[in-house]
Amino acid sequence: MTEIELGSIMQCGRKISCGEVDQIRETVALFPRLPLTESAATICEHLGWYTAAGTGKVNACLKLLRKLEAAVLLKLPEKQKLHGGRGICERIALTNRTVPGSQSVCSLKDLGAVKLEVVKEKEATELLVRSLMRKKKFQRYLIDCSYPIAIDGTQKTSSRVLWDEEWLERELGKGDKKEKQYYVYILEASLAFRDGMTIPLMSEFSDFNKGDTAQGKQDCEQIAFKRLAYRLKKVFPKYGFMLMIDGLYTVGPVVEQCRSNNWDFMIVLQDGSLPQVWEEYELLKKLLEKEDCLVMKWGDRIQHFHWINDIEYTYGPNGRKRQIVHVVVCELFIQLER
Repeated sequence: MTEIELGSIMQCGRKISCGEVDQIRETVALFPRLPLTESAATICEHLGWYTAAGTGKVNACLKLLRKLEAAVLLKLPEKQKLHGGRGICERIALTNRTVPGSQSVCSLKDLGAVKLEVVKEKEATELLVRSLMRKKKFQRYLIDCSYPIAIDGTQKTSSRVLWDEEWLERELGKGDKKEKQYYVYILEASLAFRDGMTIPLMSEFSDFNKGDTAQGKQDCEQIAFKRLAYRLKKVFPKYGFMLMIDGLYTVGPVVEQCRSNNWDFMIVLQDGSLPQVWEEYELLKKLLEKEDCLVMKWGDRIQHFHWINDIEYTYGPNGRKRQIVHVVVCELFIQLER
């Protein structure tokens, strides 16, 4: 089938382009064990293929998948077989070796062939979370219709030996005692709900070779965040997120990427970060009125919240790029018992 013929595929009044066909093939190949209906619902999300009521056009997508399979453009997964017919599982005869709680005492060769299946944990986690989100299992934990996601980096291991070229490196010690240390760093995104419940969502490893090797700069959290944000948007294109990230990401490109993905965000603004924003905040703080302050008491702690909206932040070459941010400051006071 030629490219022109691909572009002429029509399904329920929608013209399917070559790029969309490639995206459909990639999704089907990426999740071969996903039920066909779930695959169709996922593809509808990726293509933005919805009915007037806002639900995915699953039936139309199923017809499209079968049409593409008939054109030998993709291979759909085989239907899962039911044991015993009509969904009734066959009974397994219990023996001395299969009785629950019994011990198997034998050599490995007596057990016969053992079939192992490689489980791709990353894909399984993404599929499970997306399925729960589609079924609205987390609806009561949303914040302004957005899923709260905490992103933070953590070191997994370190060594004086370079076990892999992807490991990052740093120098420890001073003078003659200076030596190199190699370590593994990973950026993790987790659903962070109230009452401390967290669900791992996606991870991105820092890779030395993905940094600016021309200038001798290795990978860092901000570069890894860019890759992680791209993957989040690709896997969950239609869901609203609220990112909660620390002060390492208080830079213009991160804010710009969050807004281009239509994500809300809360970033810790450290004292030394964005001096331009802090300077304007300190000037405008003198004009604050009572309604611009909130006092909360929690145990022996008294919290004073101040906020100023619409502060302009410029960045990039010659300050050509511009973002509008809102700053919230919490001052904490501890009430001592007399």
